[in-house]
Amino acid sequence: STGAIQDLRSALSLTPSDPFLHERLAWVHGAGATIDASRRSEHLSSAVTHLHRAIALAPENPFLHRSLAALAVPQGEPFLQVGLRAARGAVQRDRGLLTDLVDRFVPLGLSETQWVTLVPDSTLDRLELGALLEARALLSEAGHVYQRALELATPAEAALGRWMLAGLLMRQGNVPGATIELAGHSGMFDYVEFDDLFVASKGLV
Repeated sequence: STGAIQDLRSALSLTPSDPFLHERLAWVHGAGATIDASRRSEHLSSAVTHLHRAIALAPENPFLHRSLAALAVPQGEPFLQVGLRAARGAVQRDRGLLTDLVDRFVPLGLSETQWVTLVPDSTLDRLELGALLEARALLSEAGHVYQRALELATPAEAALGRWMLAGLLMRQGNVPGATIELAGHSGMFDYVEFDDLFVASKGLV
């Protein structure tokens, strides 16, 4: 990797404003962290620095944010929070990237709170995340995300969110909890037709 690092540094000396050269150099440093454990921290710090430079040069490119998230989150602290913020930035710019990020991070055992930080603070983003987690059998995490989604919900959004949460509780065998969730909001379907809720929820995954 030393030769590749030198080659990319030489290229950057000629075109320092190329964000994708910074990204490539970051990933070479990431590989170096795996190969040379004695310099792991140095390589990872350089990788994160170059990806931050790439993002600064092309801040609205969602794939650069995803690249930083994909590199940093698996490293744990102190890089985990950097990666989660980058993941949120990626989703803010392209919601279609959320599925890929969830699949990357499922094996890492993120906490319920960490999952929530992956998406912007909106009901629909959180509901989409919850649906993806539920589909991957992370039921406790999905329930937490659904609850956090309801904190921000409009009446119409709450109708969808409570219906999805009730479905999760049913899947967990918590029929009383599901019944209470729905019965306690008996007027919620005044806002949204049941069929519309069903279609909307399917569109989240």
